[in-house]
Amino acid sequence: MEVQVGGEVEEPAEAVASPCIGVCKLDQKSGLCLGCLRDGREIGAWKNADTHLRRAILDRIAARRAAGLGAASPLPAASDQA
Repeated sequence: MEVQVGGEVEEPAEAVASPCIGVCKLDQKSGLCLGCLRDGREIGAWKNADTHLRRAILDRIAARRAAGLGAASPLPAASDQA
């Protein structure tokens, strides 16, 4: 179901799929989940996040993957990230 917001049609937040892949373990150094590459705040916010916030989280995940983070790469310490 689409929702009209300020003249724009917006899809409901539930239409933006969770990036969770069921590998739910936070890396102690980076603070990122080893499965989905979200940090603890992003994981906690997901349930109540609107479409815009969910898409912003997905964009940050994409940037992390583009930077070489993920299952095939060790995650850097949080102090190593810009």
